[in-house]
Amino acid sequence: MTLWTKETITGDLRNLPAGVQEIRTPEGELCRLPLPESGGRGRSEEIRLCDWATMRLEWYEAEGFHSRHGAEPGFLELSFCLSGRMGWQLRDGSGLYLGPGGLAIRLRESCSDSRLQFPLGYYAGLAFSVDTRTLDAQLPVPLAQMGVTGAGLLERYCPGGRSLALAAQAGVAPLLEPLARLPREARPAWGLLRIQELLLLLGALEQPELSSPEGWPRDQLAAIQAVHARLVEDLSRRYTIEELSREHLLNTSALKAGFKAVYGQPVGAYMRELRMREAARLLRESDLPIAGVAAAVGYENQGKFTRAFKEAVGLLPTEYRRQNGPLRGKQFPGVPRQ
Repeated sequence: MTLWTKETITGDLRNLPAGVQEIRTPEGELCRLPLPESGGRGRSEEIRLCDWATMRLEWYEAEGFHSRHGAEPGFLELSFCLSGRMGWQLRDGSGLYLGPGGLAIRLRESCSDSRLQFPLGYYAGLAFSVDTRTLDAQLPVPLAQMGVTGAGLLERYCPGGRSLALAAQAGVAPLLEPLARLPREARPAWGLLRIQELLLLLGALEQPELSSPEGWPRDQLAAIQAVHARLVEDLSRRYTIEELSREHLLNTSALKAGFKAVYGQPVGAYMRELRMREAARLLRESDLPIAGVAAAVGYENQGKFTRAFKEAVGLLPTEYRRQNGPLRGKQFPGVPRQ
């Protein structure tokens, strides 16, 4: 796979049974394991980089699953999002979410029994596991020269077991994105180089760049997910932020900030893209008149719908229906097909 879109992930996983993940071990063996509490599918490739670091390339088409693994103390877990979104339900019930280009930093023991969530229905990413005690016993020369140690990184990023998500602007993406495009045989050598560079970068980041949203409280997360369910259950209906805020007992600022944290976009942008996806599907798969398609996705005025569709897709609805093919204009990587 070279493009980590929802469509390529779906195509790659199509032949796997529901509720199964396929794992390629560092020795090259393939095994299939259940995806706990999930009807989704997934694959991962595990790569041993050195005595103190392993790397994992993983991709899923799922709403989420329960993750259980060993709770080894002193292990630093670094998760980098290539596409989609991933969230963790933390020990206190709050949630932390990661979007494309972002990096999550946490202790392995803090996520040994946790619920992973994929708000958009898919995810692709890289994950590194760093044994900080072995790292410090075999500290590579570049890290030693810059005074970067595993113990220092734990103290800086995970005091008291804290989990942290760095936004894409932190500069991690240029280091890690190329790893996912390499041939499998090249990943161990390049992965070892990149994990050292990543640790150097984490040791050098200034404090303002470390700021990130804290985990969202359990009750707010439940309310945001209920808002999402209300929005997508009937695309012909439109709701104002004020209506949703009153219904779900959230102030408008918390609703807007929480929705963007979980689903990666403001409410308005997310719903526009979702409506255009559904409109494109109806134009391909139904014989509804254009006015009927417009009404089905929440446009009372056919002219407004036509303008919105042309702006989003690059074709008039009539042109798109005549071609009866995939989207030729703007793609929508952030919103799952319904």
